[in-house]
Amino acid sequence: MAISTITARACLKLSLGNRSAWSTYNKRQLEEKNAEASLVNVRQLIIVGVREAVRRVQTDFKRIETTRSARIMAEKQLQAEQERLKVGSAPHASFLIFNAILRRPKATSYAPSSITTNRSPTRAAQGHDTRPL
Repeated sequence: MAISTITARACLKLSLGNRSAWSTYNKRQLEEKNAEASLVNVRQLIIVGVREAVRRVQTDFKRIETTRSARIMAEKQLQAEQERLKVGSAPHASFLIFNAILRRPKATSYAPSSITTNRSPTRAAQGHDTRPL
């Protein structure tokens, strides 16, 4: 009698070496999300800083206009008091005050650096504004 041999082979493949690649992929995904969040945060800080700067400039212009109109009114009042003085009326104490105010030297430059003394809390928190309080 003849003995027959049967051979069977089974091959089972498991990809165990792929964990490192998945780990790197997930790490890069998280880094990308963090970078996007940082970008959004920087954009928001820039927008807030620009809005604060615009508000300061608008406030400075309003302050300049208010000072101009007050000066114009004081000059008109002084002219009226000078007319009264020419007519012969006794000068009022207000005449002396207006005269003293108008004899002060006029500012010729309205540069924002000489007007604005407000600090930006956002820029101070970021370390950009190092002026003392």
